[in-house]
Amino acid sequence: MKISENHWWTLSFVALGYFGAAVFYSYLVGINVQTLITCPVCPHLDSLGTPLHKFVSRVLALGTLNALLFVLIGWTVISLARFTKRIASG
Repeated sequence: MKISENHWWTLSFVALGYFGAAVFYSYLVGINVQTLITCPVCPHLDSLGTPLHKFVSRVLALGTLNALLFVLIGWTVISLARFTKRIASG
């Protein structure tokens, strides 16, 4: 099965969204590389549970929102670039 270029872009943006959330909440598993730019939709939360449980639940829940944001922004940039290229070559 061949995956089209558009699907690869979408999968890449989704992966970046989840990876960004994982980096943002990495302090919960002992790796402190937290930066706000990796997950702009991720808030600092206080909750009960083990650090691993908090990490997994936050990455899954807020990583989904972050992935959606990355897909929207990524496809906006790609669409604008393709439109500009079409106009310039036209």
